[in-house]
Amino acid sequence: MVTQLVAPKRFAEIVVTWEALPDDFRLKDDLVDPLLPSALREILEIAGYILPTMLIASNFSLCATLNGQFIAKS
Repeated sequence: MVTQLVAPKRFAEIVVTWEALPDDFRLKDDLVDPLLPSALREILEIAGYILPTMLIASNFSLCATLNGQFIAKS
């Protein structure tokens, strides 16, 4: 049996940019399954990261541009 060494594959670099959205930009209401935010909140609460004295916003979006493609997750 002979072991052959192969040059490692080079993965494309990911370019992430964060830009301010226009004031009139509207996100769709149905970007994410509604169960995901509640599941994340429950996990964080069980782990002790959410305290009764905290106010948690659960309706927000994360937007970025990856390699020139706009991505929005709510």
